[in-house]
Amino acid sequence: MIRPTRPALDPTACRGRNRAPAVYRQSIRDEHDDSQVPALDSDPHRLASLVHWVGLGPLAAAAQKPMFLLTRADGILGAYVDAVRSCYREVLAFAQWIGAGVGVEVE
Repeated sequence: MIRPTRPALDPTACRGRNRAPAVYRQSIRDEHDDSQVPALDSDPHRLASLVHWVGLGPLAAAAQKPMFLLTRADGILGAYVDAVRSCYREVLAFAQWIGAGVGVEVE
């Protein structure tokens, strides 16, 4: 069952999410002082925190489509239909937020 309102419980996803601020600072900003890395929720460079849609990943891989564009023809049934809609809305809102910041309208 997909619960988009809850954080991912997958230990691998949590580990990757928690490492993101440090990796970003080292790889992109060329900062190598790990003692100055803020917590994920208070990081001023954080763009967004997207839900980890665990159940949609294998279906999207099989259909060779992004998770937010899956349809019933791709085998999406029941609660997955709502999960795809939620995923689409979340990705669209994130794209619109980025677009607004750079002056590009995203529909």
